[in-house]
Order: sequence, then C-alpha cells, then structure tokens
Amino acid sequence: MYKTTSLIKLTAAFLCAFGILFTACKKEEIQGPKGDPGANGIGGNANVVSTNTFIVNTSSWVADTAAECFKVTISFPTLTQSIVDKGGVKVYRQTGTVWSELPIATSDLFTQFGFDVGNLYLNYINIEGGLPGVPPPTDRYRMVIVSEAQKNANPFSNNGTYMQIENVRAIVK
Repeated sequence: MYKTTSLIKLTAAFLCAFGILFTACKKEEIQGPKGDPGANGIGGNANVVSTNTFIVNTSSWVADTAAECFKVTISFPTLTQSIVDKGGVKVYRQTGTVWSELPIATSDLFTQFGFDVGNLYLNYINIEGGLPGVPPPTDRYRMVIVSEAQKNANPFSNNGTYMQIENVRAIVK
C-alpha cells in the first residue's frame, strides 16, 4: 500500500511539473521594422460580372417517363459554341439563404445540369430508380459561364504553369 501511495504522489508531482512547464513558457515575439508598402498590382486575368437569378417553377418541369426524370430546358443564347468547346458552366440553386452548386442530392432525389449551344438543361431524378413522385418545388437558380479568352497551345509545357482562364462572365436570363 505504501508503494501505491508513493507512486500516486510521484505521478501527481510529475503531472504538475509538466503542466507548469508547458503552460508557463511563452515565446516572445519581437516585431521587426515595418516595411514600405508594395506596388499596386496590375489587372487580373478574369472579368467577373455580378449575377442575377432565374426562377424555375414547379410547373416548368416536364416528366420524361423513358428517362425516369423530370426535365426543364432553358434557352440561354449566351451559351455559344465557344463556351461549349473551351469554356465551362456552373449552376447554383438557392435553398433558403444558402447557394449550393449542382449537382445536388437531397435524400434520394438528385438535381443535375447539362448544356449545349443556346440551352441549359436541368434534370431531377430519383437515384433509386423510377420517376420522382412530384416535380421539384419552385426554386431560384443562377448560372455562371466561364469563357476562355486565351489558351496556351500546350498548357503543361509553360514552365510548370497551367492554362489561365482570361474571362469569367456570369450570365443570367
């Protein structure tokens, strides 16, 4: 019993010593002299335009029984062949105050998008198969189109740097 009590006291003393050692020491930061401000940067490589939103009503969705999904097609003339070939599109859906990027899965229901020249396609599917019971609710969406202004012939041979996207535009109907 004496050894156990001594061991407990010794362990407690070491724990206290380590606690004091690791919490009592602070590194003192010495501030150097303040340097001169740097030069203003030159223009960036992207042009971002603020976006508006568009609403897709529940009644806009059309059931496609062969594909087992609800679909909607939205005309966007700004989706050009150049965007299809060299650009990119991102689509977001607003739920409450939160914007989420498509594709989005909500339980077993999945919303995704596709696009081609002049059109944006939204699909609403049941990932377990079969047509979803009802079309999605009326929601607010926004689309951002990333168009390329200049592309390196071989983006991976430019001293390790990657292709830069020169022009980013947000497009809304």
